[in-house]
Amino acid sequence: MQSNPTTGRSFPPRVVAGIMTGTSVDGIDVALTKVFDRGLLIQTSLIDASTTPFPISLRESILQIAHNHSTGVAELSDLHAKLGHHYSRALSSLAEQNSIPLDDIFCCGCHGQTIWHAPNNPTPSTLQIGTPTVIAEQTGISVVSDFRWRDLAAGGQAAPLIPVVDWLLLRDRSVHRIAINLGGIINLTFLPANQPIENTLAFDVSPGNILLDRLTQELTAGKSNFDNHGQLAAQGKCLEPLLESWMALPFIKMHPPKTTGREAFGDLFTDHVLELATSENWNLYDVLCTATHFAASAIRYSIESFLPVNKDSKPVELVVSGGGAHNEFLINLITQKMPHFVIRKSDAFHYPVDAKESMAFAILACLTTDGVAGNIPLATGAKGPRILGSLTPGSSRNWCNLLRWMQPHSPS
Repeated sequence: MQSNPTTGRSFPPRVVAGIMTGTSVDGIDVALTKVFDRGLLIQTSLIDASTTPFPISLRESILQIAHNHSTGVAELSDLHAKLGHHYSRALSSLAEQNSIPLDDIFCCGCHGQTIWHAPNNPTPSTLQIGTPTVIAEQTGISVVSDFRWRDLAAGGQAAPLIPVVDWLLLRDRSVHRIAINLGGIINLTFLPANQPIENTLAFDVSPGNILLDRLTQELTAGKSNFDNHGQLAAQGKCLEPLLESWMALPFIKMHPPKTTGREAFGDLFTDHVLELATSENWNLYDVLCTATHFAASAIRYSIESFLPVNKDSKPVELVVSGGGAHNEFLINLITQKMPHFVIRKSDAFHYPVDAKESMAFAILACLTTDGVAGNIPLATGAKGPRILGSLTPGSSRNWCNLLRWMQPHSPS
């Protein structure tokens, strides 16, 4: 058992599941994590993680709903249920592969699939689908879900939500760290050296894989869904006028807190890019190369414009994760544009690049059950720290165990 130095109590380790499907809509990421202690004293050890690719028809349905905001209620309800079943099977499969009985899993944190996110509308709203009730029913595991709404209700952007986990797992006493998630949307977390959690800053940077993946699909006539290691982009050249126009976009210049998604940088954005490429007779290799330069340039601009990293002599490390961490061309561009920073993959901190977000939502679920806030107001703009998520009871045994844990100062 891990000892809590604050209370002197010992707490049994928890096996916790995390489920995440991201903006890139490439599959279901599941992590099984052993969690020691509780609250902001949490320490973790990843047991295993997996990615289950979406069936083609399911992926197309998700993208259709994400792009066509007039989709009927029947289709939306059907997809909400189907995703719950797919989440349940993916979780059950990973537990079985690791010989972990479902009864031994403390709880599950499930982010769901974002299909709408509009924190700046007159009435702010967000929507993640994939019903947790099906997961709870089929696995017997209690589920923490609906993480975004409480921060949104408190006046925040409801994203990014990973920074609290970045602080738990990546902070350092003497080195500034910038955790960069190279996902569908690129976001970063600034972890100033030897600072409390409330001084953690995070925000979305620019489109990432949602733009690169769509351009790759167009370039290969649908034969490839992503640019493997950046090999296609490396064959092109950067179109400076296009890069300059993207870098001048209002979102890039906007000061944090800020968040974005497919609403701003989805198919409509890419369709316009493709129309422009046709009218200007641009080679798609060059457009893809420029989009990769855009990702690296937006990261550099965000760091130089919004982070105080050049104001002292402390060293700075960039810790990259997400699917884009495998894009060697992108990583090389980031290195070239910021040669004075050390770049490391999150794997070096036992926080694997492909499992980071699913692992993070397992930890966020633990914070919820521990009665600890999961948002950081400096990152989201919320009025204050808030306990996140909604709880869906699993089996009677699992739910009672969870309730006993949630009792004040209870060690079990």
